[in-house]
Amino acid sequence: MNRITLSVVLALVSGCVRAVPPVALAPAPVTLPAEVEGPSRSAIAEVEAVLNDVTVRFEFDSDLLDPQAMVSLQKLAKVLRRNKLVSIVIAGNCDERGTEEYNMLLAQRRAESARQYLTLLGVTDTQLDTISYGSEKPLSSEKTDEAYSINRRDDVSVKPSGSVASFSSRALRGPQE
Repeated sequence: MNRITLSVVLALVSGCVRAVPPVALAPAPVTLPAEVEGPSRSAIAEVEAVLNDVTVRFEFDSDLLDPQAMVSLQKLAKVLRRNKLVSIVIAGNCDERGTEEYNMLLAQRRAESARQYLTLLGVTDTQLDTISYGSEKPLSSEKTDEAYSINRRDDVSVKPSGSVASFSSRALRGPQE
């Protein structure tokens, strides 16, 4: 009887189990942007037009924005908020007095002051890059108070757009830092 029960159970089990054909799983499709759009020429032109009027100067040994710099940056922020695909570079500069190391740090703090103010005004952080030139790029080589004053500044320029190829490869690799 045990043999019969075992035979019945095996017959039932083997009859219930069917061979399932293997299912080929397709990899998930990778979607790349068909076209990476950069800023339009008119957007760049609008920002550049405002940049002609941006003046960011600093007092000796200071990274504080003065009222004139704030007004300039407010005008720039208004245009950048409208043109979110346009990015800028803020380059901090110093006069030649001070050590090279100190001037590089002070110039970076100056550029960061302008960047922070623009973000407070609603400009996205991704639109803003900073760089420090220290005393490497003076506008005047004279050794007068007026010349030193001219050299203590932030220069602001439109950042060149990246190419489609570099964007696509970055998107596939993911963040590097």
